[in-house]
Amino acid sequence: MRDSYCSPWKEDRRESKSRMKGFLDGLPAVALKELESLMLTMAYAKDAILFMEGQPPQGIYILRAGQAKLSFTSREGKAFTLRFAKPGEALGLMAFLFGKPYEFTAEAFRSCHVEFVHAHDFLHFLAAHPEAYRSVARQMGSDYQAASEALRNIGLGSSVTTKLARLLLDWSIGAPETREGICIPWSLTHEDVAACIGTTRESVTRAFTEFKHRRLVALKGSTVTIPNRQALMHLVAA
Repeated sequence: MRDSYCSPWKEDRRESKSRMKGFLDGLPAVALKELESLMLTMAYAKDAILFMEGQPPQGIYILRAGQAKLSFTSREGKAFTLRFAKPGEALGLMAFLFGKPYEFTAEAFRSCHVEFVHAHDFLHFLAAHPEAYRSVARQMGSDYQAASEALRNIGLGSSVTTKLARLLLDWSIGAPETREGICIPWSLTHEDVAACIGTTRESVTRAFTEFKHRRLVALKGSTVTIPNRQALMHLVAA
């Protein structure tokens, strides 16, 4: 297991809080101000562990900047990547609400800035501001939908190329489009992709090679370009 490293983050809280979206969207100003007073802002280096699968919940983590990889391990010891959390998401809510161990491991895929709220403090916050349960329900619904999509991609008996196409289509949502096509910032290794779609690194390499030959994708540096998103969608639907 990699060493976990985090440190206090000293960015101006007032400026950065105004940019935070996601879980905190829609909270009344009074509730938001109180929640902010309970937050401990931390910086996590790349590959640092926020929390581990099976650990008792210490609180919730609101991802503020960066990207976190959420993964779990099968009974056979095989690791699967559930998804990649983005800024604005609250992590660890399910474990907190049900008093169960964390159901997955959260790891800084890129360096992350995180707001941590201790379980005891967050429980009192919810009791004082029941309107915040709307944010909790919205986040849990989003988590469920994302988990269903990820497990569908892993569990369906489709080909590796179909699973890879689904993954690329998911990552292409909201990505910028140029004359060459949709450009996706891509820092995943083939091993990372294999953990996302439940296959081997060698199978991912072969699938990417096939996609390049068929001009479905173009790889340049840390960018994957999809010239024709519709063609990938046809591949998935076939």
